[in-house]
Amino acid sequence: MATGSVIFGAVSDENRLEYTVIGDPVNISAKIEKHTKTEGVRALTTLAAWELAVLQGYGAQKPGERLLSRIVQGVEEPLDLVVLVS
Repeated sequence: MATGSVIFGAVSDENRLEYTVIGDPVNISAKIEKHTKTEGVRALTTLAAWELAVLQGYGAQKPGERLLSRIVQGVEEPLDLVVLVS
């Protein structure tokens, strides 16, 4: 899971209608999801998304483990991640 600005909307032709979301957070989320296998966990988020959720009132039962400066395939810069579900 990642946060940021996205563009969303319906894309269609005469035979098909799809709803789509595009943007960096969508791409990063997909790459983080694949990275769960590398870390051996079930769910990850960016540290920035975690901190934003906490500021907005999210209260986890236990603090997420922080994984700092992780190299995620397909992402240029290392990411600071938080384990949501191990």
